[in-house]
Amino acid sequence: MANSLFPAFIRIFEHSANASHVRTIPTLLWTPPTPGNDFGTFDTWNAGSIQAEDQVNDLITQLKEFVPSTYEFDSAIIYTMADEVADPLPRISIDLGIAGTGDPGVPACQGTYTWRTSEFGLLKVVILDGTPTTDFLPFSVEGAPGGQPRDLGDLLRDDDHGFAGRDGGQVTSFLRATFTLNESLRREYHFT
Repeated sequence: MANSLFPAFIRIFEHSANASHVRTIPTLLWTPPTPGNDFGTFDTWNAGSIQAEDQVNDLITQLKEFVPSTYEFDSAIIYTMADEVADPLPRISIDLGIAGTGDPGVPACQGTYTWRTSEFGLLKVVILDGTPTTDFLPFSVEGAPGGQPRDLGDLLRDDDHGFAGRDGGQVTSFLRATFTLNESLRREYHFT
């Protein structure tokens, strides 16, 4: 079903120097913990599984390059859904405490990175208070500038991980990155 987070998703709680933010990333099926596996596993696109903590940490390793050291990824909660329209159930929490490593950010900046899925849907990753291009111009080449979107895209597409679009499809190709000043954040930060 298009635009559903079924069967599972990761919600990441993070904050910049200016505000708290929440990010949602759809995934494949999550399986509860077993002895020796504290956070459960996600199904992967190669019909295997990956430790849930590893999948979350791999994602944060890529995302932290988009934000400055004053930005922190605090925690993640894994949710599951019984079907496409069921209420999400929080299943397990993972403490993170990981700071950004990118260039200084721009308060109220919004970067939106968009990929196509195998079901012809979209996966969008939004970076708030991060580092835009110097001219705020969009780009459609995944490796420009600096390789960040390519590295993130490689992870999101990786068969050994279980990331998905809201249509349940596998991430396949990069479409574009766009940058703007988020007017809601500008008002929240008292910039207008």
